[in-house]
Amino acid sequence: MSFSSSSPRSLRPKSVNGIEGENDDRVRGCSVKLIREPLVGPLAYHWLLSFDWGDYQAHAEATEVDGYLTPYWVKSAPDIIEGSITHDLGCIYRSPKEVWQKVKNNKFNYFKYMVSGMNCQRWAREVATQLGPIHFDS
Repeated sequence: MSFSSSSPRSLRPKSVNGIEGENDDRVRGCSVKLIREPLVGPLAYHWLLSFDWGDYQAHAEATEVDGYLTPYWVKSAPDIIEGSITHDLGCIYRSPKEVWQKVKNNKFNYFKYMVSGMNCQRWAREVATQLGPIHFDS
């Protein structure tokens, strides 16, 4: 069963291979948030990361496409859907291009999707770990 097909985000336009290019290499402070969106039932959530540089916003996520965990980089703040839970993970000092590179090069990109293991949660944790020093609240 694929939870991502139930996600409201699955209906938005996607770029080729899931990743748009990113050329903004100006390093500056960036607020990072984890957003957990409700899916099927009260215990299933889709995870994505939101980045806000003040003058620029983007979000990154991975969803199941044709059985594989596929990354997306979207040059806008995410639409927060009703029932979502937002966690402020802190601030990093990086350029949008550096963050995009971490998303693009996530070691879990295009792995076989498994709802109970290789999913958006594992993918988001890996991106956050690679960006460091930001921490997930449990």
